[in-house]
Amino acid sequence: MLKEIYCEKFIENGKVRPIIQFHNGLNTIVGAGLSLNTAKSENSVGKSTLLMIIDFAFGGEEFLKSKAVEIVGDHTICFAFEFDGKTEHFMRITDKKNHIYKCDEHYQNPQNYSIEDFKVWLKEKYKLQNIELGFRDIVGTYFRFYGEKDISPREILRTYNGQNGTEQIRILEKLFEKYSVIKDFVETIQTSINRDKIKQQASRLKVELEDFKKIDIEETQEKIEELTAKKEELLKKQNEHIPQLDAQKAKELAQLKAKHKSLASKRSRLLTRIENIQNTSFETVKPSKASYDALLEFFPNADIKKIEEIDSFHEKLNSILSQEHEEALVEYESEIENLQNEIEIIENQIANFGNKEDFTTAFLLEFSRLQEQIDVLNDLLKKEADKKKAAEQLKVDKRKLQASEKEILSQIEYSINQQLALYSNEILGKDSQSIEFHFPTNASYSLGSSLDDGTGTDYTSMILFDLAVLRLTKLPSLIHDSYLISNIRGTRLENLIKEYSKVTDKQIFLSIDETEKLSSDTAKLVNNENTQVIKLTKNGGELYGYYWGKKTIDER
Repeated sequence: MLKEIYCEKFIENGKVRPIIQFHNGLNTIVGAGLSLNTAKSENSVGKSTLLMIIDFAFGGEEFLKSKAVEIVGDHTICFAFEFDGKTEHFMRITDKKNHIYKCDEHYQNPQNYSIEDFKVWLKEKYKLQNIELGFRDIVGTYFRFYGEKDISPREILRTYNGQNGTEQIRILEKLFEKYSVIKDFVETIQTSINRDKIKQQASRLKVELEDFKKIDIEETQEKIEELTAKKEELLKKQNEHIPQLDAQKAKELAQLKAKHKSLASKRSRLLTRIENIQNTSFETVKPSKASYDALLEFFPNADIKKIEEIDSFHEKLNSILSQEHEEALVEYESEIENLQNEIEIIENQIANFGNKEDFTTAFLLEFSRLQEQIDVLNDLLKKEADKKKAAEQLKVDKRKLQASEKEILSQIEYSINQQLALYSNEILGKDSQSIEFHFPTNASYSLGSSLDDGTGTDYTSMILFDLAVLRLTKLPSLIHDSYLISNIRGTRLENLIKEYSKVTDKQIFLSIDETEKLSSDTAKLVNNENTQVIKLTKNGGELYGYYWGKKTIDER
């Protein structure tokens, strides 16, 4: 539960207010009159602002757009939650929307903490994991305070402006933990709706998407027959007619044959190189002394020493070349061995296809091309059949959704009306028409009394509906602003406050004024220390210590 809130900007008669302490059950924020004899409603003292701040502590954002932030400026709100006897302290700064800080008990040593992680933490601590909603989706509808969101007793399930009836009802179904019954149907139908939206968008942009392409079934079947005839004619030209040969096998066989040809060609080139090496001789005959002497007879001036050096170089060069050729020969022979192994593997793979020696690579590739076209067209026909089947199934799913949802809405409606009947008896009186809640369709609802459609009854209906949901579900808290009860008078108001006070296991945050108009017993109930968490007044007793409708903070 929310245990406390503190802000150094909260001022009372020039001094910082102490920590505001909360408790289970009813927590009242009272706008008091200027004196005991004043029966005047106290507005603009900060009641709604404090409710916004409570919502802020629960991960809300409405406070960030409030007059308080606009006039006071960015400031820090400190607060604590208590679960299972353990208290955790946090702070949020108004200029850091997506961050929250975990602190020690003195609100020191802040550690940055994602606001999304904080909401997950709250959902876990309130034991709401089985509800298929985010934490704010669970509580947001029932935190009703004066702010940007219009609150209408005619749209009690609306969480935000513009939310349609179906979305509102789905949240209620999830809160009552009934949604799992229809979840699969909803998701299937939503997928279809999303596809239609994509299709419409693509059409507007003049983009043709494969999945949405329309085909002429008769024309496609004729094309398949034409291609099949070509394939059969191609097969008849071979020695054997093998109808079981499909496009994939034909392509694989063509690739194997092409690879076999490439490897055989490479092997042939290597064998030619080996033969050339083997036919090349690097033997050298070293000239004798007699040869050099004979040379001198014809060329007396010849440099025999230089000639001997050249002959020696040639001898060494031939020796090196001979060594290199021998090494190349070993390398080529090793490559041939590897190639031969690969060729044998491929020949075995080709053999596994059966007797297809008469199938040339050109034939196989053409057969594969034809069969692939046939397969593509057959796939289009299958997709078209699947679309028709899906469309029929969608109709079935919609009927099942409608029937299943009607059943669970009937259950929810019954539970709520049972509780509303009890509240109506207690608050409106035994002679009054009970307030009732109904779902005319799966996308609409109604709440109220068939005999009394006055404003006071409308807001009473809303309040009783919230109390019923609080009692029947795991909803942890309510926030009700004083304007919800401003049109409720007399005995009804007295009885309503008594009903609020009966809640002890969850938290209700209620702002109220005109307490002087209440009976003494009810006034005591609102004002006693076990219920009232703060009293706000004018002339220094406002939440921030001054009335900003009169002057700005800089003018104080």
